[in-house]
Amino acid sequence: MNHTLVPGIRFTSGPIRIEVNSLGFRGGEIAVPKPPGTFRIFAVGESTTFGWKGVTSHREAWPARLEAKLRAAHPGRTIEVINAGVPGYTSVEQRVNFMLRISKLEPDALVIYHGNNDIGWSWVPDVEIMTIYGRDAVTPSTGFDRLLEYSYVYMELRSRLDLFGRANVLKHDDPDPNALHMLKSNLQGLIDDARRMNLKLAIGTFAHALDEQGLPGVFSDDERALSVPAVGQWFDGLSAQGVRKSFPIYNASVRDLATANGMALAEIAPAIPKTPEFFTDWCHFTVKGEEIAAAQWFAAIEAAGWFSH
Repeated sequence: MNHTLVPGIRFTSGPIRIEVNSLGFRGGEIAVPKPPGTFRIFAVGESTTFGWKGVTSHREAWPARLEAKLRAAHPGRTIEVINAGVPGYTSVEQRVNFMLRISKLEPDALVIYHGNNDIGWSWVPDVEIMTIYGRDAVTPSTGFDRLLEYSYVYMELRSRLDLFGRANVLKHDDPDPNALHMLKSNLQGLIDDARRMNLKLAIGTFAHALDEQGLPGVFSDDERALSVPAVGQWFDGLSAQGVRKSFPIYNASVRDLATANGMALAEIAPAIPKTPEFFTDWCHFTVKGEEIAAAQWFAAIEAAGWFSH
């Protein structure tokens, strides 16, 4: 894990407000030690958990909305949902994040929402090496890197610069089953780590705006509005068609993991319409999409009876 959020950083970039607390999580401060009687949930994931493009603050992202719903439903309980999403993270980096940071903050539960970045590893030539050592070499911080700490615009610019490096790589129209199996194993490792701490667990299927039945090179108006024709450029080895085929396999793995491990399952993928009203691109939510995601997490947690006793 060669990057994380800068503790205590706060900046405004256009309408976007980024607030990271002193422990390096998006949102308000976290009491250490945990106050007696507090039920502390960590929401782990990537930018789709952190809140990106479609939200102006952490309060609009689904973890904060989930917290509000749980508190309203259980007024006698002190419930926290901490946004532990980090843009760019995969389940590999999140597992390290859990072991080194989250596990020390007295968690009671973990909700897991990964997908887009994990699938980005499909067809990566050195995926095994990258899994062990991390995707990028650790290099000295540059002036440009420091700008990223203060501007949402520069964060977006970095993503677009990365795009140029991926665009010229050979793209595949079919997923690599071995890579997808490895990604499932990564998630199982995170689940095992949490189970050893006796945490309550929930996992969500990953929502996206791609037509899984679409033909190669054929895109709907909604897909075009959400940049789906260019989606393959953001993945190291997959074309848009390869990404279309990967998401249903990945989500089937998520459902298998939920069943095998007795976890609460949030069916986010089928719940959110694949239109610009709910997505800003193929995977990031608008405020309306964030609200539906929060409702699905809430329903899954309530059905699992986390607060029934």
